[in-house]
Amino acid sequence: MPKMVSYKAIAKQSRGRSHVVSLGAGSFAFALLSLVPLVFAGLVNSTPAYGGTIDLGTLLVNPSFEAGNDASGCPLDWTCGGSPTPGFSSYLVTSAQYTAGSDGLTSGIVPDGTHAATSPTFVEGSGTLSQTGVGTYDSTDTYVLNLWIGTPLTVPEITPAEPAGPVGRITVYFLGAGGGQVDSFDATIPAPGQWMPESFSFTPESVDSGAAVGQPIGIELFVGGGGNNDIANFDMTGSGGPAPPLVGPGGVPEPGTLFLLGMGIASLYLLRREFAASGRR
Repeated sequence: MPKMVSYKAIAKQSRGRSHVVSLGAGSFAFALLSLVPLVFAGLVNSTPAYGGTIDLGTLLVNPSFEAGNDASGCPLDWTCGGSPTPGFSSYLVTSAQYTAGSDGLTSGIVPDGTHAATSPTFVEGSGTLSQTGVGTYDSTDTYVLNLWIGTPLTVPEITPAEPAGPVGRITVYFLGAGGGQVDSFDATIPAPGQWMPESFSFTPESVDSGAAVGQPIGIELFVGGGGNNDIANFDMTGSGGPAPPLVGPGGVPEPGTLFLLGMGIASLYLLRREFAASGRR
């Protein structure tokens, strides 16, 4: 049976060299493992050093507008507004709107699926498209909306075809409680026949002293300021679903996870040394 010693290593001098007396394997293992609950409790109750990046395309319902429109013409699972009503709609994109190979995409005529949102409806005015309550803002996370914006060559679903032009203004809003605007961004408007990707990000703790933390997550698109037949199209690459796992910038795991993993590896290494030393004694 291994001899029980104090947890403190006792330095001794032997033949002019300093060495450390090894702890008994059982004592060392008990001392090390007894720290694990304390470390785990501290990690659970502490705020992470940094949070994750949440792609809103994974939280929104019908993000790529493939589910069709409701009776009013508004994309399903979205809320529309504007004049003339409904302000926004979705449609089946054709080669009359975009030319494959010269529309800003690597392939095809629409970024995701076969449909896109369009505004205004029809053929001059303004529109809003919003979706709320898709989660709750956390202080440590950054929320990103990856949006494709297009200007079609022709007005969607008009026969005979009529040329379309760029709208005057596109604004992206991050929404909070009651649909209130917590942050906003003006988007770049592409030339006719072109799609352009843009990313908009919002970190609650960095705006208004974190006033949006704990509020429901929402977004709104606004289109306006154009003339007759000035149209904007929108698409998102995503099918909706759960948020991605919590990671730090660049996909790095949380510091707590790395600490626990390091403790486990160190424990196995030191225990192996203890058992090896015991076998030689």
